[in-house]
Amino acid sequence: MTLFIDNLLFSLRGSSIATDLKGNKKYEIKGKFFSFSRRKYVLDANGKCLYLVRNKYFNFLSRQAIVYDGTGKKLLRLVKAPLSFGPKFYTKDYPDELYFDGEFGGFNYTVSKNGRKVASIHKPLNFIRDKFQLDIAESEDPAFFVALIIAIDNILDARTN
Repeated sequence: MTLFIDNLLFSLRGSSIATDLKGNKKYEIKGKFFSFSRRKYVLDANGKCLYLVRNKYFNFLSRQAIVYDGTGKKLLRLVKAPLSFGPKFYTKDYPDELYFDGEFGGFNYTVSKNGRKVASIHKPLNFIRDKFQLDIAESEDPAFFVALIIAIDNILDARTN
């Protein structure tokens, strides 16, 4: 399955939209107007909250984002690997091992789950707004991977701001 995640050009809350190959809206990402932790909600097409993503408040040694399910239960922490060549992320507090191996420059990622490739993320160079293309295995939950992309984007935006 392929999804495109586009940050909205005029959004004070950092909102985005995820569409399929035909341009149909699959998920909406809504941010808060003011949030220290860059809180964002991944909603389905009917407005139901599927996931919540927020940055960890205090990051001393590594940047982290936390992903919750729609009920508020903590699922995992996404951690940026410190001192790595190119952007690399891994999960903590999650039963499956997820690893994001990014190329230097941060525009392409390979995602492995328990050592098996399950997705790829491509971020085309765009100076106006962030865009992502997610290619994901049919056996995986696309909304969950949208939440993980938002977590990566949150971590990288917090680092540059």
